[in-house]
Amino acid sequence: MLNKNSLKIVLIYLAFGLSWITLSDNVLSAMVKDPDKYALMQTYKGWFFIVCTAIMLFVLTNKAIKNIEKLDNDLGIKDSFIDQMFEGNQTAVVLWDVDGRINRVNSYFTEVFGYECGEVKGKHCAELLVADKDICKKRINAVLDKGQVVRTETLVFDKSGSEKIIEWNDNLFKEEGKNPIIVSFGMDVTEKREYENELRYLAYHDRLTGLKNRYKLEKDLKKLIKNDRLFSLFYIDLCDFKQFNDAFGHKYGDLLLKKIAETLLHNYNEDILYRWQGDEFIIISDFVEQRDIMFEADRVTKMLNGKCNINNSLVSNSVSVGIVSYPEHGENADELLKNADIAINKSIELSQPTIFDYSMQMEVQKFVTIKNLLERAIENDEFNFNFQPIYNIKTKEIKDLEILLRWNSEEIGDISPVDFIDVAEKTNIILKLDKWVIDHAFKFIKENSNILKDISVSINVSAKTFKSFEFVVIAEEKLKEYDIKPEKIKFEITEHSIVDDLNGALVIMNALKDLGFMTALDDFGTKYSSLNYLAKLPFDYIKIDKSYVDYIIDDDKQRNVVKQLIQLSHELGIKTIAEGVENINQENMLSSLDCDYGQGYYFSRPVNEEKLFLLLNDKK
Repeated sequence: MLNKNSLKIVLIYLAFGLSWITLSDNVLSAMVKDPDKYALMQTYKGWFFIVCTAIMLFVLTNKAIKNIEKLDNDLGIKDSFIDQMFEGNQTAVVLWDVDGRINRVNSYFTEVFGYECGEVKGKHCAELLVADKDICKKRINAVLDKGQVVRTETLVFDKSGSEKIIEWNDNLFKEEGKNPIIVSFGMDVTEKREYENELRYLAYHDRLTGLKNRYKLEKDLKKLIKNDRLFSLFYIDLCDFKQFNDAFGHKYGDLLLKKIAETLLHNYNEDILYRWQGDEFIIISDFVEQRDIMFEADRVTKMLNGKCNINNSLVSNSVSVGIVSYPEHGENADELLKNADIAINKSIELSQPTIFDYSMQMEVQKFVTIKNLLERAIENDEFNFNFQPIYNIKTKEIKDLEILLRWNSEEIGDISPVDFIDVAEKTNIILKLDKWVIDHAFKFIKENSNILKDISVSINVSAKTFKSFEFVVIAEEKLKEYDIKPEKIKFEITEHSIVDDLNGALVIMNALKDLGFMTALDDFGTKYSSLNYLAKLPFDYIKIDKSYVDYIIDDDKQRNVVKQLIQLSHELGIKTIAEGVENINQENMLSSLDCDYGQGYYFSRPVNEEKLFLLLNDKK
């Protein structure tokens, strides 16, 4: 190729030479006529031309040389800059041909991969840069096809054999007359991807147990439902976990949860296990037949119930299991989980694995309705009292009146005490309700003191109210407010109120005794029936449950139990009241056994206030 600078010099020289020859001869002929002088002047003209052209050539060639030197210097700087960029780049740079052979790598490449430059030059990329041999060929084809930057991410092994994840940017460079080369810039994103994977894992897994979490469960349920796959969901709840946490601390509580998770993982594939929340776990199962479901629920219960080793201490554990099936118990994830929650609550209530059915949903709706109406009913005084007399078996006189609460709702009419008291006891509303009862019972005694005279009034107290610090305070305040004799009041306390904390119960009962109130142990024999209560707690009365009274005529063993109980109570200075007396034979038998008082339909059904006063007047 013709060099432009050389051509420029030649053209300038040619133009100057032709111009000089043409002009100088004409000028010289016109000025010099003498032939001898003319010949001499031609000589001088030739020397002058040589000097001028020499100067001109010097100037032009010097300028060209300087330009070449400058260009060469610029190219050197450029090459130096490129080398610095190549070597100083904080990415692994690889130059390789379209056959996959490596021509050159930078120093950062050697840091990342552990190879020296000489070890990789001439090697095929499939030998070094990828764990999958086909990836190299795909990268070359991609960059050749697109002719632009192609981004890929590959798993590679360094010289030591460690895995690395490299993100490559492959560029194709073409230069006329030369073979194209591929320049690849690689970033080690191993830590970044590991961090992203950890975040992804934590997004779908519970930190404590390692099981899949609530968010993952919801996604998996939606996927199963979308694919119309039949399945059952086992909802597992640890019984009394809050009490365990309170007793041993959250550290031990976490250890127990991890132990439960380990047991589940030992028996099931991790893909079907979830920690729903708190102390609740979920298993997704293919079982859909009721027999198979109950067999599996029984297996889960046996697996998780019993004692487990927590930090070298044996602790007892038990679980409840509620079950729902798709699509029988819900057509979407929200409905299934809602019904599973209903089933687990029923399981806790029944103390056995429970499959959801829609009657439970009706119960929940009824529960919610009553709960929403209860507090307003207390504020509006929608409650009233019925009274069931307690008779002296020997004299047939009314000794006591047990107050029985009744509710006629303004919205839905009469509501059974079984229903609304159950709702109140499962919520903190029971505290307000008991306070209402105590207030109105004291008021009733005050307003009817002339009629009641020696007759006392029995008030049932819930376990929650009995255990609360407010109970004794409220009783003392109402005693002062209504200015009545404390011996007119008998608080009936169930075994459930005292079984958890005998010492605490003793403190409360002594406080009631100090104020002058009487106490009765209600429904004795229905639950724990420990005679320890009679010996340690200062009860004035014990109420023998109807379940004993029903069989005192025909069952010798039951009769002997009642007989021994009455005798023991009398020896401890406690009077006895038989509940559920329904006929004269039972009354006579109780009288022969020396029972003090009787209560039941034989004597009187519960009556309202108006009928009570008629009854009291008749007895007079």
